[in-house]
Amino acid sequence: MSNIDWFFRSPRSAPKLAEEFSQLYLLRRDIDACFGTDPNTGIPWQPIDKRTGVDIYCQAIWPGTMAILAGIDMLGKFLAGTDKTWGSDSVTVEDRFKAFATHYLGLNGSDASLVYQLRNSLLHTFGLYSEKRDKNGNVTTYNFILTQGKSRLIKHLKDDYYQVDVQRLREFFEQGVNKYHAELRDVSCQDNQELNDKFNSMFSKHAKPMSVFKID
Repeated sequence: MSNIDWFFRSPRSAPKLAEEFSQLYLLRRDIDACFGTDPNTGIPWQPIDKRTGVDIYCQAIWPGTMAILAGIDMLGKFLAGTDKTWGSDSVTVEDRFKAFATHYLGLNGSDASLVYQLRNSLLHTFGLYSEKRDKNGNVTTYNFILTQGKSRLIKHLKDDYYQVDVQRLREFFEQGVNKYHAELRDVSCQDNQELNDKFNSMFSKHAKPMSVFKID
C-alpha cells in the first residue's frame, strides 16, 4: 500500500489488532463516534436504555467539531508542503487552513474565514467567541452558535453572530478529504507532481504511525 493510500485509509475499514494507523484514519473514526455514528458502517447508533426503553443520546458535538477543524488544520500543512509560520518559505496557519477549505471543501473566501474563526474560538479559547485584530489595531468579533439539520453551512444571524451547521461541516470535510486523496492519486492532473512533493515533505513529520489497538 502506498503512503497516500495508507494515510487516507477509509474509516469504514475496520481496524485489526496489531495494525498501525495514520492519524487521519483515527481522526475520522473519532469524528464518526462523536456524531453518533458507527465508524465501521457509517450508520447512526440507536442505543436504547434497557431499563427505561428511552433512546440514549450518544453525540459529543463539541469535540467532534473540534476534531474536524483540527483535521482541516492538519491537511492544510500537507497541501502547503510546510508547517513553518516564519521565514521566507513560511505560510500562515490561517492561509493554510483557508487554502484547504476553499479548494477542497468548496467554501468561498468569506465562509472559509468564518470557519477559521470558529477554529480559533474552539481550539484556542474552548468557547464560541473569537476576535480578529488587523494591522491597525481594529478588532472584529465573532460569536458562534452550533446547530445541526440546516440546509446552509453558515448563516449570519445579526451583528457579529453566526450560525454554523456542524453536520454540514462534517459532510464538507469528508468530501474534501476524498477530493484531496483523488487529486494526489490522479497522475493526469497538471499539478500532481507538485501536490505529491508537498504531501511527501510533510509525511515524514506529520504522518507517523499510531497504534492504539496494538498488542505487545
